[in-house]
Amino acid sequence: MMKKRILISILGVVLSGFLIFGAVSYFNHQTELKRNREYEMSLAKALKNSYKDIKEIQFSNPSYSDKPGGWYVRVKLNFNDGEEVEYSTIHALHLKTNYGGSIGGKEAEKKWNYLDSQKGITSYKILIVFSDGSKGEIK
Repeated sequence: MMKKRILISILGVVLSGFLIFGAVSYFNHQTELKRNREYEMSLAKALKNSYKDIKEIQFSNPSYSDKPGGWYVRVKLNFNDGEEVEYSTIHALHLKTNYGGSIGGKEAEKKWNYLDSQKGITSYKILIVFSDGSKGEIK
């Protein structure tokens, strides 16, 4: 009888631990998704204010570090002329434009030259594919 109570008590503590861990993990995941959406929307608006003739913006592989607190993402810009430029960039919520980033490979200079030629503002709706796979638009 005593062994059964001890076993049930231990089982209760273990299950409570799993429940708490699961709840904290879920809360942290939801917080991360919300933060990524906030940064992706802000970056989409900044890119809209930075380059003309953008048709679609796709985000992938967002990453956030607590110290020093940077946010990093992979961006793919699709333009109306069929050109596509993919690069990695950082973003801060207060920025109204975003021209920086890192393009790797042999085509990097060509792609940066293309982006330089597209500096301006896209004045119409842009399709956004967020890093979680959902879609939206900005006007």
